[in-house]
Amino acid sequence: MAQSSNEDHIWVTPALQKFGYQAAFKVPFPLAVRINRYCKDSRAELLRKLGKDESTANGFLFLSTRSATPLDHEYISRIVGSALTAIGVQQRAGAHAVRRKFADDLTAEHHAVRKASGLSTAPEDVLRPVADALGQQSLHSQESYQRVVMSDVEMSHEHKLRQELQKQGSELAAKDHEIARLRKLLVKSSS
Repeated sequence: MAQSSNEDHIWVTPALQKFGYQAAFKVPFPLAVRINRYCKDSRAELLRKLGKDESTANGFLFLSTRSATPLDHEYISRIVGSALTAIGVQQRAGAHAVRRKFADDLTAEHHAVRKASGLSTAPEDVLRPVADALGQQSLHSQESYQRVVMSDVEMSHEHKLRQELQKQGSELAAKDHEIARLRKLLVKSSS
């Protein structure tokens, strides 16, 4: 349910939240428009094609293409994990990896802005807006993101080397995938 908007985002309060929370989240306006278009076009078409209505979908965004019933969290996480693996991200990464990346980047951004502005970079000052953006009530939930606050990772030589290693690992995974595809073709053509 959208609560309010301005030019660059709308506030959305999902009806179903962990622990019964009623947290509101900023959704960038272009993303909100794309979600709306998906619901009115592709999602509505799926329901029509399967002879189902909103009572089957129950207001959920992601639906089974066979039954139009809502996909559960674990299944969505497996889909995201498979997509991440396909592009060379380390194995066992799922939907939470995307959330983690968002939180790490937002924490680093808040830290950098506060540092450049001469404001406090104490963990509680940097992490409060990140906790709010993630819908977390307690800063204890943010402990895993404090490493960004405690060091200037965005400028460190070690961080740059780690990023380069990840990039090369992704490129290697893509090449391995291509080699496997070509081997299959070769085996198929020689049979």
